[in-house]
Amino acid sequence: MPKLPKKLRNLFKKKKKGEDNAEYEQMVERHEVEEVLKDPTKLAFRVQLAHGSSTKNVSNFANISQLYDRLATVLDVNESSILFCTINNFAVDMEFLIGGTINMDDFIYVHIAGKTKEVTVNKSEAAIGITITDNGHGKALVKRVKAGSVASKYKEILPGDHIQSINGESMVGSRHYEVAKVLKSLPVGIDFKVVLVEPKKEFDQIAPRTQLGKTTAASNLARTLSGRVSLRLRRDGKTAVTEMPSNFDITATKEVDDILENYLGIRDSEMATSIVEVYKEKSSHMADFAELLKTKFLVDLISENEKLLYTLWSKLGELKRANPAHDLSSKNNFEDESD
Repeated sequence: MPKLPKKLRNLFKKKKKGEDNAEYEQMVERHEVEEVLKDPTKLAFRVQLAHGSSTKNVSNFANISQLYDRLATVLDVNESSILFCTINNFAVDMEFLIGGTINMDDFIYVHIAGKTKEVTVNKSEAAIGITITDNGHGKALVKRVKAGSVASKYKEILPGDHIQSINGESMVGSRHYEVAKVLKSLPVGIDFKVVLVEPKKEFDQIAPRTQLGKTTAASNLARTLSGRVSLRLRRDGKTAVTEMPSNFDITATKEVDDILENYLGIRDSEMATSIVEVYKEKSSHMADFAELLKTKFLVDLISENEKLLYTLWSKLGELKRANPAHDLSSKNNFEDESD
């Protein structure tokens, strides 16, 4: 535990003498918050296996890969068996898939591998009608199946399924856009085989579901910070405690995710959040915006689809003009208090 500030030590001495001191309690909370802002790994979040288990707390992770490693440890499962995580909903509902931001009181449900199935699909149209996402840790997933599409004819293909292989070629470790590219490259009219792994269902429950885990200082602190800051979770790089998303952030991330789906057949809220962050940093010139996107994480996507780039730039510019300038970023409540 880091050494306490002098004023806090003095207040603690008074408290030990039996003096009721509200200022001490406030300073303890502030000190804990300041330490977390420096090191987000101190935070703990409640987690549970989606198909049923007791509740645990997960902490000490600095990126998505470390989160999966820690989840496997605390829940006593093989890390490779974890397909994806949902937030505040144990059902296989991909609208609740964990994204680029975790709110401090969010409950994480972990979905692990269930039944494996092989489906032979006739590609009767250029697009088979599935939107692909991924878990940020090497597994591409079916996000949704478009009604009336080729894929909708095959009842085995369901949201939440992990796309393990296509025509014998492993897709494990591939990003969503890479899997989408493989599907797009298949000639119209052929039959192809896709191996899918569906998440374990709730009726396979291995333990009663509990709602409350063991209370710890770290989990209490996370809930104390609820509504004030959030945890920015990145695939590459470290997590960070940031201010709550502004109205612009929320709307822009949703719009960018829609554009990614329309152009690439993928949805990825973490990628969408990162694109919005890049725009806020480089919103003056489209060339700077494009260059930063290319160097950061979208080299192939952007270089092969200039129309996508222009659409992103235009939509974000439209949203910026529709929002007051001060709303492009929200303020951290703790920063307000520290003046």
